[in-house]
Amino acid sequence: MFLPLILVISFSFANAAINWNGNNWAFGCDFRNNDLSNVQISGELCGGKCAATGGCTHFTWTTFNGGTCWMKSGTVSQTDAFETGDQSTVCGVVNIAPNPGNTQQSNVLTTFHGANEAGACKLPASGSYAVQYAVALGDVPALGNLKYTNSMCGHVLTVNCGNGDVDIIVMNSNLGGGLDLYGSTWNRVTNNASPGQRFCSVRMTGKNMLSSSGGPICFYEPDSEKNNPYFKLLALFNTGNRLVVSARVEGKGTAAFNGVQPYFAFNFLTSPEDRVNFGLSDGSTHSVRIADCVIVNASQMWN
Repeated sequence: MFLPLILVISFSFANAAINWNGNNWAFGCDFRNNDLSNVQISGELCGGKCAATGGCTHFTWTTFNGGTCWMKSGTVSQTDAFETGDQSTVCGVVNIAPNPGNTQQSNVLTTFHGANEAGACKLPASGSYAVQYAVALGDVPALGNLKYTNSMCGHVLTVNCGNGDVDIIVMNSNLGGGLDLYGSTWNRVTNNASPGQRFCSVRMTGKNMLSSSGGPICFYEPDSEKNNPYFKLLALFNTGNRLVVSARVEGKGTAAFNGVQPYFAFNFLTSPEDRVNFGLSDGSTHSVRIADCVIVNASQMWN
C-alpha cells in the first residue's frame, strides 16, 4: 500500500538530479511520449531543428542510428523531464520564437523612444550598417513570432505606419511593449508626427544588418575579454531571416546565451583554432574558427 508513495518520491529525486545549469537543455534526460517526428542530425542542431519545426516544443537527442533528434509536441517544462542515466542523451525545451520567415504582424503598438544608447543587443560598432533606423523590440502578443528574443538582435524588420515601408534594425529590448522607435526612426516612419502611439504592421526581411559582408560573420561582444581562453562572448550576425539558436564547440561544450544579449557565453577552455558550430532556426549550421571572429571594442550607438 506504500508503493505509490515510494515511486513518487523516487521520481522527484531523479528529476532533481538533472543539471540544467541555467540553460534550456541538459545531459542525461528525456521526455515521455508526445513524439512528433525525428531526424538524423548532430546533437548541437537538435534544438534549432525543433525550433524550426511547426508544433515542436521540446526534444530529445540520442546516439541512436548515428545521432537522432526526437522532436516532441505539447506543453511541457523542465520539471517534466526525467533522468536517463545516460550522459550522451540530451533533452531540452524550446524557449525561442519559431523561425519568423516573412510573416507580417498587424496592429502592433508603436511608441516613441527618446534615447541615445547601445541597447541590450550591444551590436558591434561599424560604418557598414545597411540600416540606420533602430527599434527596441517588445513581446506583446500582436508581434507573434517577431517577439524579442536573444536571437532577434541585429535582424532587419520592415515597419509600416501608413507612410510606406521603412527598414529598421533590432538593437534593444522593450519587454512588455511593442515597437519602441528611436527618435529618427519615429520621425521617418510617422512623417515627423508628435511623439505618441501608433498601431503599425511589421514583418521580418531577409536583409543583413551589415552591407560589407555577404554572409554570416562572427563577432566578440565589444566589452568582453578577448584573450581569456576560459571565457568568451561570441555572436553570429548577417544570417538573413534565420535566427541563431545555439552555439557549440565540438568535443568541448555548448554555450548559452549571455542574459538577453545575442552573444553566447563559452565558459570552458577554447583555442583560436577551435570551430564554433552555430545552429540556425532552419536546421542548418554555420561553422567558424574562433580566430576568425571579429574583435570590435565599442558598441554601435543609436538615437
